[in-house]
Amino acid sequence: MAGKRLECHLNFYFYSVFRFVVFLLVAIAHSANTVAVLEIVPMGDVKFGVTESRYLTNELRSNARSVLPQAGYIILTRENILSLLPPDEKEAECLAEACAVDIGRAIGAEYITQGYVSKLGNLLALSVELYETMDGNLIGSFSAESKGVEGLLSAIREKSPAMFAAIKTNVNLKCKFEKTEACH
Repeated sequence: MAGKRLECHLNFYFYSVFRFVVFLLVAIAHSANTVAVLEIVPMGDVKFGVTESRYLTNELRSNARSVLPQAGYIILTRENILSLLPPDEKEAECLAEACAVDIGRAIGAEYITQGYVSKLGNLLALSVELYETMDGNLIGSFSAESKGVEGLLSAIREKSPAMFAAIKTNVNLKCKFEKTEACH
C-alpha cells in the first residue's frame, strides 16, 4: 500500500513539474517576437536553383539570429513555417504568390521577410523586404545587384544586419508608446 501511495505521489509530482515547464515555455514563447524568413525566390527568367535559393535564405536567417537576441526572438526555420501554415489551398496559393504579410499573420509571426532574385540587364538583382505583420508596415529592406550568386551572398552578409536591427528599433518604439507583452 505504501509503495502504491509513493508511486501516486511521484506521478502527481512529475505531472505538476511537467505542467509548470509547459506553462513556462508558453509564457516565454508569448513574450518573444517571432520572425519568419521566407525563401528567397527567383522571379521571371532567372536561372537560379533550389540550392542557391536555400543557401541565400539560410544566410539571411543566420544573420537574423546573430542580430536579434536569443532571449527575445524566435527565428522560424523553413520547416517551422511549413508546419505552421494551415492546410488551406488559399494559403498555399498565397505562399506561391508571396503574400508575405498574410503568411506571417497565418503562422503568428510578428515579423516576416520575403526576397526575390530577378534579372536586371546582365546582372542578378536581389530585393529583400521586412514587414511587421500586424499592420503590414514595411520596416526595412535592401537590394543589391551582382554578376553572380556570390555577390548576392556578400550583399546579404553586408546589408541584412541593419535590416534586422530595424526590428529591435520597432520593438523599442512599441514599448515606449504601447507597453506590449514583448516589452517585459
